[in-house]
Amino acid sequence: MVSPLLNSKKVFLFTLILLVQGVFYLKFLALPLVVLILFNNGLSQKIKFDSISIFYCLIIFIGSLSYFIEIFRSGFQVRGALLVLFSLGMWLFYLIIYLMLKGWSYNREWNELEWVLESFFKINVIVCLFQYFLILFSYKVFNPFASELATSAGDNFKGLFANSSVNMVVCAFYSIYFLIKNNIKFFGISILIILFTSYMSGVLIYFFAFGLFFLFSNKVNFKLKLVSLSLFGILGLVLFLISYDNIIYAYTIIESVFTLSPPRKVVSFAQTVDFLKSDVLTFLFGASPAHFSSRFAFIGGGEFVNWYPSFLTFRSGAFNVNHFQLWNNEVLSIPFNDGTGNQPFSVYNQIFGEYGLIGFLCLIAFYLNGVWNRLRGSSYVFLILISLLLFFLLDYWFEYLATMIMFELLIIGIDRYRISKLDHRF
Repeated sequence: MVSPLLNSKKVFLFTLILLVQGVFYLKFLALPLVVLILFNNGLSQKIKFDSISIFYCLIIFIGSLSYFIEIFRSGFQVRGALLVLFSLGMWLFYLIIYLMLKGWSYNREWNELEWVLESFFKINVIVCLFQYFLILFSYKVFNPFASELATSAGDNFKGLFANSSVNMVVCAFYSIYFLIKNNIKFFGISILIILFTSYMSGVLIYFFAFGLFFLFSNKVNFKLKLVSLSLFGILGLVLFLISYDNIIYAYTIIESVFTLSPPRKVVSFAQTVDFLKSDVLTFLFGASPAHFSSRFAFIGGGEFVNWYPSFLTFRSGAFNVNHFQLWNNEVLSIPFNDGTGNQPFSVYNQIFGEYGLIGFLCLIAFYLNGVWNRLRGSSYVFLILISLLLFFLLDYWFEYLATMIMFELLIIGIDRYRISKLDHRF
């Protein structure tokens, strides 16, 4: 029986906020609501698994298979098995959430989904403004980057999320959504938030992706190109004026990539390639979940967070001699040694290192292909895919339980908007 309350857009928005907000344990309070909404809108109508759903199922299967290979090689260890269960549980959680998002969104009128997406964005903006005023009153400066916080001021602009980097990436995808809708006001606000997070690696990728798209796309009219590029230029100047030190930092990191001592991010990719070349099974299936490069590998390693029980600490041999050596307490004791350019975190390191070539092919054939199939009627599908592939360089986005949830809801929203525009033509 369909419950009107669970169909409510306000309940859906509340569930969404619970899922993606920054306090990790509160996310699990959303799980009963997620399951109820899923049954109410999805299972009751026999959910059809699309490519993205199949990706989540396959990555769980590949992860399980790769762990059995790891057991055969190194033996069974309870603490390692626990981390594998956490990792596979995370993928299962994502599958359930995705089916819930899809079931609710396609069973509602477009204007209800539009209300949820834009209400979420407005709430996030209000939270960002509150965080700005906290800095304003605490440090008595209009420009947060001119306070004693200096370049780290952007870390305070977390919005609803766990950190400013998640806020930046989510707002990057929101900016594309608003651009598609020709909502220049909200497009500009989303870029302002992006700049104030000062997540410089993400900002550079964002500008690079947009630059490529606007220069070479023949599907965007000249007026929109001109307005958008002008806005980018103005906001880039704003970033230069309010946070010059972050510009210098970004330039220094880019320059160091081509030196004999590259950032540890670059070193991490080299380690992943060397690890994959070690033998055929590793190349095909990786090290298994939480055994090479992921948030769960770092959490289980004992020096990433302070809440993980010390008696459960576990580091696989592959993780211990590779990425753990790039990000541990000893390395981080050196000042200014913890920027994004030195973080070994990356979706590519995770998928290749823990699920092998087969896992990566599944990511392309099912997840990315699923995004393409849903948006191929949109002029902006290449911009979305380019941005996503570049953002994958920066962190383990799937394990944040926020970034990819919002990405998936936004691509569903873009699809629904496109369909609504087509429907209105007849």
